[in-house]
Amino acid sequence: MNEMLGYVFGYGVPAALGLAGMLSIIIGFGAVLVWPRYLMFGFIACMLVLASSSGYGYADPTDANVFWVKGSRTFFFTFIEMGLVGAWLAMLYRHAWQGQPEPWMPMTKFYIGLGVLLLGHCLVGLATRDTNLLQDLALRGFIGLLYQGMFVALVLSTLRTERDLKIVATLFLVCLAGRHIFGLARYIGFGGDPQNAYAVLGTSQVKITFFDVNDLILAAAMFALCSWRLLTERALTLGPRVLLMGGMVMALLIPLLSARRIGQGGMLLALVVLALLLPRGRRWVAVVALVLSMPLVLHTLTKRVDTPGASIAERLFIDVKTDPMADPRRSRFHELTTAWQTIKQSPVFGLGPSGRFKAIDPTGLEYHQGRYDFVHSGLGHMLLKGGFVGLALFCGVLVSWALFVRRHWALIQGPPRALAVASLAGLVASVPNLLIGAPVVELRTMLVMGLLLALPLVAIRVARAQLAEGLVPALATAPVRGMRAARLRPRGALWQ
Repeated sequence: MNEMLGYVFGYGVPAALGLAGMLSIIIGFGAVLVWPRYLMFGFIACMLVLASSSGYGYADPTDANVFWVKGSRTFFFTFIEMGLVGAWLAMLYRHAWQGQPEPWMPMTKFYIGLGVLLLGHCLVGLATRDTNLLQDLALRGFIGLLYQGMFVALVLSTLRTERDLKIVATLFLVCLAGRHIFGLARYIGFGGDPQNAYAVLGTSQVKITFFDVNDLILAAAMFALCSWRLLTERALTLGPRVLLMGGMVMALLIPLLSARRIGQGGMLLALVVLALLLPRGRRWVAVVALVLSMPLVLHTLTKRVDTPGASIAERLFIDVKTDPMADPRRSRFHELTTAWQTIKQSPVFGLGPSGRFKAIDPTGLEYHQGRYDFVHSGLGHMLLKGGFVGLALFCGVLVSWALFVRRHWALIQGPPRALAVASLAGLVASVPNLLIGAPVVELRTMLVMGLLLALPLVAIRVARAQLAEGLVPALATAPVRGMRAARLRPRGALWQ
């Protein structure tokens, strides 16, 4: 009997698990081929609601949700990463089978360049045996940008009609409204987000709404979506107007009460951009929100410092050297200056995806816990891992997208315009995170950014299709100030 149980558990159970895994891969591949839209809608909903899986800032790191890291302990790669790559391959297969070209996007050549750079680093590492291949493919490198490119292609391949965009807009409103109600209720009655690095790792007892910067970026997008619909859709009845006003207020409070300068600065930038995009005569809403936000920002930031007698500058710029007598190693920029000393040794192609900068003195860098494989700057991280070549490719992704959307912005009319404005506001709110955050190493951050990059491209494609079919007049309204009119001739397979 014991021998039989040994065979069952020693061979039968692993074999059954292996067969179940292969069967699930086949079923998943088929589901992506048959129901791509529904899977995309479900994944977008999860992306909007579920926070990142980082344990940083928790009193007990095991309290973090495991959605974004599930599977990494067993397979190294998470289920999300494997599913994303599988869905992308299924998309390529579907387009090849149907004889359709892959979705074209203006950033394609830069994503390909990043892939070539990653492949080159992996081959050099294998040839010199200086690095581990799996470490080169870890999220601490820059493979997250390739996942972002795959996700943008998947969104473009899946969402094709104005109805799809309306469903995504509804998901934004419903999921983010629920998320914001949860965050504010927890802030008011239950001490705020338990992932609070300021209280857990510091001396401050300030409450926060959300620590995950993605929630703060999405709040800026939510505010833009609600305000644009409220101020431009005249057919709205009283009920929807009240709901949209409530969504605006909640979305504004989420980053302002987070006590995170990245989120607060991002929201202020988004308000400025929104004021420029709104029609004349209705920009006052964004201006009033911007003015009313400043006192709340100052109040929450000053509460992060409990030092008696601290000046306003010391309270606002906690980790920036404002006192000549302060230790320069405690400055936020000490990490970047220390990393630069290592980057200078290989400035063109960087240290590689698994590269680490050298820190002889760990003072001021204790949060790295001895692993100096990232820096708190998206641009600085690309400079560390990919050198000036990787940084140029990363900037090329953003610049090529911005130029393309700017050229075709006037085509986006009607309901898709609200979602495009929300995406633009969310991307602008991401700027502080790109400068002084760590977006490249966070999978959720890369995918949220990919979604915000993809939605305006989908809206442009829908507008071009409607224009080609004569469903809408050409350039029915004047382009937004500062944005040129679009070319009327289709370009690339994006329009097919």
